[in-house]
Amino acid sequence: MKKLLCLFVAGALLSSCEKKSDDTSTDPTPAPSPPSPTVTINGTDGSLIAIKSTSSITIPGIGNQTTITGTASATFSDGNTAAASAGDVKCIGKKLTFQNGAYFFIPGFANPTGLNFDGASVDWEVEGNGGIPGFNYTYMEEVPQIGEITGAAEEIKRSEDLTISINMASSSTDISSADSLMFNVIDINGKTLMHTTSPNITSHTFTASEMGTLDEGFAYIQIIGYNYLVRSEGSYKMAYINLGAMTENVTLK
Repeated sequence: MKKLLCLFVAGALLSSCEKKSDDTSTDPTPAPSPPSPTVTINGTDGSLIAIKSTSSITIPGIGNQTTITGTASATFSDGNTAAASAGDVKCIGKKLTFQNGAYFFIPGFANPTGLNFDGASVDWEVEGNGGIPGFNYTYMEEVPQIGEITGAAEEIKRSEDLTISINMASSSTDISSADSLMFNVIDINGKTLMHTTSPNITSHTFTASEMGTLDEGFAYIQIIGYNYLVRSEGSYKMAYINLGAMTENVTLK
């Protein structure tokens, strides 16, 4: 099993409110946005990441509806900065946007489900810029997919053990290409409990003592399946990463 060296889970705080001049009420505490799963491999100069994000909502009279969204991100270092531009970057033919030192593909209204990663490979094109070479490469691995998380109630007691699992019976789950699985609990302040397993261990228990270190309030449960390859493009080392993630919001009591 390949070793995951570092995981960053980013969550921004979003809020929107409108006040009249005589409104003296206190704004509600904003909920954090869903954490974006991103892996970083030490010893590389850049990363190209294909992501399948799964979400589920309950519609009255219909039941649970699962949506899978394909996104992508990329970062490059040129020796001076870890947020360098590499010119145009494309994932399966779609151009990524360079913003704040990183590349992203963000689904729009015309294509709400984003990139289609249902094939057995992921194509990347990098134009190159300065000390960053231009190259094309097809990473011959599928992007894993997590269809459903079980074991997480809407309200979770921090004084008790928590066991979360991948529902392997879900038609939306496919982790056959995963090298590893990661189980996360993220509290409202970004504090994270994290555990990595081999792909055949599809559940994990966080103990009550671990859960007690998290802050009360809004939180996320997240399971990630991933694979990666480190490849040299000339003297430039790139990490090609495919990951699938399912994230659910919960409340820690």
